[in-house]
Amino acid sequence: MLEVEVMRQDGRAAPDTLKADQWQQLLSLNSKNQRSQYLLYLFKIEKSKENLKAKKEARRKELEESPPVITKEYEDDLLYGIQHQSLFLRIRDQSINNMDNYKALQAMVGGQSVVIDCSYEEYMVYRETVNSAKQMTFVFGDNRIHKSPFNIHLCNVNMRGPFMKQMRKNIPSLEEPWFPLNIHSESYLDIFPKEKLVYLTPHCREELTQFDHDAVYIVGCMVDKVCTKSTSIALL
Repeated sequence: MLEVEVMRQDGRAAPDTLKADQWQQLLSLNSKNQRSQYLLYLFKIEKSKENLKAKKEARRKELEESPPVITKEYEDDLLYGIQHQSLFLRIRDQSINNMDNYKALQAMVGGQSVVIDCSYEEYMVYRETVNSAKQMTFVFGDNRIHKSPFNIHLCNVNMRGPFMKQMRKNIPSLEEPWFPLNIHSESYLDIFPKEKLVYLTPHCREELTQFDHDAVYIVGCMVDKVCTKSTSIALL
């Protein structure tokens, strides 16, 4: 705590507030350089949130000070636009969300399976693990709204690790029974036939030239900004 306070007093990059889990991660770092890098990372996140909040507040004030929008009233007394009468049925966000979840649930029954290999957690630093969880959240969201979504399986998941901890923060309903995502602590070798598995990696020995609808493709869930080794091919 004294080290962090000295950084603040010296004008170096350090966040104003630290949560309990952030203190825990900070205490697990061995060198002062690692702690400085982690504090810089938290500082950037904090300032990004502050800037976003300031932009929203400026936008709110701008809307409050702007003159009211005058809606055109037609001869038949119908007002067109949000919160007014309309000839068209408004599809609400919740209805769209329910439809996307329904498509994802259908994919779990008859869609093509895609495996996300989550066995790389021990090879990533904390920031990379958080980033990988963030990217996995985007993958799930983009897949869910696709007209033909894949049946995604997260395999080799450490249920108590930082990856799942961050995933629960990103998606609070992740472990609800109805949630359209398969999460396994088992290996993909225990779930799918070995002859159908195709591992996709940038360090591959063979180039993929043809898509096989009967195959089960595997993608490694890894952010390797720090580690530059060919970890994915080394573990196969």
